[in-house]
Amino acid sequence: IPPEIAFVKINYFAQKQCSEQKEHDRDKKAGGKFNADPPCKEARRQGQPKGRKCYKHKRRAPFKHTDHGGKNQHALGNAHKAGVAIGLHLPLTFFADHAYVTLMHTGLQTPLRLASYNIRAGLGTDLRRDPSRSLAVIATLGADIIALQEADFRIGQRPSALPRKLISDITGLVPLPVAINAVSLGWHGIALLARPEVMTRDVHRFDLPGHEPRGAVVVDLETRLGPMRVVGVHLGLLRSARRRQLDHIRAQLAQLAPLPTVIMGDFNEWSTQRGLGRIARDYAVLTPQRTFPSRLPVASLDRFAHCASLDLRVIAPPAKAKGAQPSDHLPVLAEAQPI
Repeated sequence: IPPEIAFVKINYFAQKQCSEQKEHDRDKKAGGKFNADPPCKEARRQGQPKGRKCYKHKRRAPFKHTDHGGKNQHALGNAHKAGVAIGLHLPLTFFADHAYVTLMHTGLQTPLRLASYNIRAGLGTDLRRDPSRSLAVIATLGADIIALQEADFRIGQRPSALPRKLISDITGLVPLPVAINAVSLGWHGIALLARPEVMTRDVHRFDLPGHEPRGAVVVDLETRLGPMRVVGVHLGLLRSARRRQLDHIRAQLAQLAPLPTVIMGDFNEWSTQRGLGRIARDYAVLTPQRTFPSRLPVASLDRFAHCASLDLRVIAPPAKAKGAQPSDHLPVLAEAQPI
């Protein structure tokens, strides 16, 4: 395909008897074949019949043209066949009385969906530990890469709170190699899951200062957007400790080879105006919706921060289920694109 994106109008009759449909029905009853481009003014000058609207000109008006080539399934079936024939994907956007099928080249860059979720080791607000509930929430996010906090138990060798087989079965994601033993899913409870096609190039682990044992996991990835660095964090409970930790993260990242970078996780900062100035010197901080406590959120503890070479847009996650929540946090979601 010479252009990377081709737009094909597949307009369909959407259960609305408009005047054009009635005109089409009259043509069929008369035994004539429906002409998708009835004669316009210039054509009528050459002796063609008049009295019919010029669909050819009307087609140029965006979101207004209606072509009665069949019902929804018939149109979509033809679109699918056309896409298969030329090797393209077919995302479909519906409008009121018509549909556009966007034919996108398989190599086209689409936004990378990123998420962060503190799963509290699978312990729900009903104090019942059920990892399948946490994984069900992760699956609904549709993320390409997700950073998890409290993904391991804080005992012994810190075994994983999520069974590895269930992770792939329920979410379609695979754990990235950030653990330092065979039983943990992450490091300091921070785990990263990604689509199988996302490749890991390098892993860095930063021990963070403070009274509590905290760390940051840094993974250099090869994604469909190109190389990207994802940093998973779970900062301390005290603001003074968080400031030192952010200074340390910023300093350590500055020593690495430059890459488009996203920092995401549980920042544990209750204020929306103070406490994150250290990281904001080099990264834009995005504060999504309130995430804690999950039953009645009052604080935006979970955040994203990104460098200037990425455009990050926060999007709303799926609505939470009623009743008990799988964790005391809600997930956050964003889409990233290179600038």
